[in-house]
Amino acid sequence: MMRMRSRLGAGLLGAALLLSTWNVPAWAEEADAAYEEAWDDEEPEEEAPAKDPRSRNTAPARPAAPSAPAKGTAPDEKDSDDESPAAWNTQVTEQDAARSQEYLAQGQTCFAMKYMDEARNAYDKAIALDSGNAEAYAGRAEVCYALGTERRRKSLDTMEQALARVELTQAVNDCTAALRLRPNDAALLKQRATVYQALGQIAGVSPSVYDDALADITAALKAKPDSYSLYDQRALIQLARGETDLALEDLYQALALNPRDYLNGYYRGLVFIRQEKYEEALAKFDEVISGGGQFAAAWLQKGIVCEKLGRPLDALYAYRTFLSLDREHDAATIAYINERFNAIQLKKK
Repeated sequence: MMRMRSRLGAGLLGAALLLSTWNVPAWAEEADAAYEEAWDDEEPEEEAPAKDPRSRNTAPARPAAPSAPAKGTAPDEKDSDDESPAAWNTQVTEQDAARSQEYLAQGQTCFAMKYMDEARNAYDKAIALDSGNAEAYAGRAEVCYALGTERRRKSLDTMEQALARVELTQAVNDCTAALRLRPNDAALLKQRATVYQALGQIAGVSPSVYDDALADITAALKAKPDSYSLYDQRALIQLARGETDLALEDLYQALALNPRDYLNGYYRGLVFIRQEKYEEALAKFDEVISGGGQFAAAWLQKGIVCEKLGRPLDALYAYRTFLSLDREHDAATIAYINERFNAIQLKKK
């Protein structure tokens, strides 16, 4: 099964944490690309890609099998408590199951090539042919997560944010469907937690989604107790919930498991900002930057901390460095940096 690459929100992209004083996103999202799947011991099976994944022969129409909740509906596991995974899959023939796997492979290839519409269509067909194909639900969840987070990042427009919420809600529903087929699967629990974190970054979504994310990551840790990256992710969820002490506990546990986890120092810096320990936060961001100056998010956070410490020129330099390193700024980041540039220039006058 293709694994969700984000460690926050990962964010990892996890979570866009709002600092209460200036309504500043903590931009853990910039670390998404660095989120290695260190806790995943199983290598995904390699599929032979089609020469043109978008032009494969499509399967003939077939009535859709019982599936996840309809797109855009609120996640609700209780609605399907009476439907066991086995009951979903009793009418599937060997031929349909094999064709479902073909569409699964097609979806994975299209997703890797960033053909999102074609990937979603392939996963839809895989699920229609075999509603017990957990990997197809997880794959479609990846597509919805990617589309939802892209919409959320690129525009603050109310309609775009609403469409992002629809996509992310569908991703939660698909993860839930996959988990009914594979209960307590750590990778799926982590995937759903990451989607919950992304939902939490959208205005109007209940903060209780972070409680849902916490429950999933804690369950995943029961299955993978030696996973430092899961502890990192739970720390960011705790931070989003305002539990800074618990966040630090998890980060130190992650560091004990992997002393070379360079993102850990960045995450501790985010916690120190929330605790208003600005000197400690600055030391952590400088430590991350000195270890590899291309980490754009650390420069952004350094700018925030320098302002807090009354060092506006250092803040401007940090913000400009961030902009030079990060080529895909999201709309909220640009709005925030423009605001800070203007505020600092006014103070200089």
